[in-house]
Amino acid sequence: IRLSAKYLGKTVSRDELLEELETDYEEQTETASLSDEMLYQDLAEKEFHLDEKLNDWESRYVSQALKMSDGNLSKAAKILGINRTTLYSRLERLNIKTKNGSD
Repeated sequence: IRLSAKYLGKTVSRDELLEELETDYEEQTETASLSDEMLYQDLAEKEFHLDEKLNDWESRYVSQALKMSDGNLSKAAKILGINRTTLYSRLERLNIKTKNGSD
């Protein structure tokens, strides 16, 4: 889609296409390397706990979905790709307060 917008109405040459693909690949490789290094640093910590990391990530995603849905639990659950009752359970487990003040 990006290429069609960038080269609207033009024919893309093989060289242009390769250049675009190589740029994306290089960016992804650099990002993956940075992510791998960050993971390594986390794991090298003496007090690393996977459950705490996963709960932190889950809490951040749930909180963001609640913001995006303006606190509407049904919409937040849809954004997260989970059932509304599953979201209720996670809110309680993660101790996240909703807009109306309930867990």
